Amino acid sequence: MTSTAPAPDSSPNKSDKAPRAKDMGWPKLCSDDYAGQRAMRRLRVAISIVAFAVGESAHAAEPKPKPLVLKAGQELTFALNVANGVATPGPAALGKLGAAEARDGEIVVGLTPRDKDLYSQVMVTEKTAVAVDFVATGHIGEIVIDERVICGRLGAPFARRIGGVSWTVELHDFTVGKPCDPG
Repeated sequence: MTSTAPAPDSSPNKSDKAPRAKDMGWPKLCSDDYAGQRAMRRLRVAISIVAFAVGESAHAAEPKPKPLVLKAGQELTFALNVANGVATPGPAALGKLGAAEARDGEIVVGLTPRDKDLYSQVMVTEKTAVAVDFVATGHIGEIVIDERVICGRLGAPFARRIGGVSWTVELHDFTVGKPCDPG
């Protein structure tokens, strides 16, 4: 009986196989063996560490200001540094609502507990050389609930209402000398 099956050496699958990296004479770093993979992993980790260190040193020169955050029944007292129309708040002292009094160059901002119509009052007392405007943003976690522009006034305490269901109210974007529109 005659067999028509191809010889084992002339198999079509054997000739279609792609050559391996080590068969082509490539460096060991690019081969598919375990030592080459380990070397590549070490190289990637080293590059990541250097990139992270360079990024951190670039940001280390610019200290981030601590956010001014209030909860109902609290107040913040802080001084302001004014330069080129921008007011930068200094370190803030946290206290109970109504306990602090503003000294020269300071602002006291308090937040009342919510009332029947689900609003709180942002109470502001400014004793600065110029009126300072800022934005108060109410948050529940990362979600913005309400945002109000507070236009500065000198001489007497004043209040502006804000949504009272917020967990926290953040004070930011302090400006001086620009027209203020409370919206």
